[in-house]
Formats: sequence, structure tokens, C-alpha cells
Amino acid sequence: MINELSILDDIFNGADVDFPVFSCASFSPDVDVVQTKDAYTISMDLPGMSENDVTIDLHEGILTIASQKTEAKTEEKSEENAPAEQQSCEPVYLLRERRSMQFSRSFKLPRDTNRNEISAAFKNGVLEVKIPRKEAEQPKRIAISVA
Repeated sequence: MINELSILDDIFNGADVDFPVFSCASFSPDVDVVQTKDAYTISMDLPGMSENDVTIDLHEGILTIASQKTEAKTEEKSEENAPAEQQSCEPVYLLRERRSMQFSRSFKLPRDTNRNEISAAFKNGVLEVKIPRKEAEQPKRIAISVA
């Protein structure tokens, strides 16, 4: 029997059981995975992003959350020698490290998930993906007929 803590241990130890995580990113957002009797919930911190910056895909039991957010390029010109009427009010960056942000995180879903009812919500920079669980299949005894 697998309990909640062993599932989390498996995530962090990279075992190939419930919720192993694959990541490909220029940064990797922080994630919490919570299991209740009714659902799994993935909460992901995405500061500075909106729901329009993120995609969630499900393919063959792999849930992938990804984003590629890039700032529009601005032409930076030296304005110190330009006449006063040509100087703009646009900011001149002295240091710019937040130009783009991309990531892709994939989660192998456990067999007990109801993949047709996955939902997602975005609030205050946190993406929450709820993955309902289906009832565990109970053992069934097969009657033997007499021929």
C-alpha cells in the first residue's frame, strides 16, 4: 500500500511510480503535489504570469504544464546626444535579466486518475490543477459454472 508520504518520496527520488516529474526549463517553478481521497492537486508558483501565458496538455497519461513568455524586443538607443525634443520618456534599461521565461514540467499521472475531469485555475500567481481520482477497482470473484 502506498501512502501520501511515500508518493512524495518517489517524486523527489525520481522513481517511476505515481507522479514522477520531468523538467525542461530555463527556470523551474516550485510545485506542490497533494493527494486526498478524492483528488490530486498540483499547485505551481508562476509569479508574473497569467493564465494566458501557460499551456496544460494531457497526452498518453503525461500531464505537461509549459510556458514560453518573452518580452517584446525594444530598440535601445543612446539618447544622450539627441536634441531635447527627440528624447523620449521611454525607460533605458541599465540591467535587464527578466527578458524571457520558459519552462516545461511533465507529470506521469497515476492509474487511479479521472483524466476526463481535470480542471485548472489561476489565482494570485499560483496555478492549481485538480485531477480527480476514480474509485479503486475492487477485486471481483468470478463464478465457475458447471458444464
